Amino acid sequence: LSMSEKQNPLKGRTEYITVQEAADHLRVSQSTIYRWIKIGALKAFQTGYGATRIAVVELERFINANTGLSSEQEE
Repeated sequence: LSMSEKQNPLKGRTEYITVQEAADHLRVSQSTIYRWIKIGALKAFQTGYGATRIAVVELERFINANTGLSSEQEE
């Protein structure tokens, strides 16, 4: 892996990630991810096989909304 891939493991990823991948990225448990989904803080969907998937753009939105970090600078 290149240095940039280590810094942002979601970069270049497919459009959707698993709950485990989201948990690993945020350094929380899968239970925490499922709790955030249940309360509506994080949007996810069920595949036809019952697996839960999260859109990478949704995870990025969640991170920006909950860390105070944003891609846009406020004046």
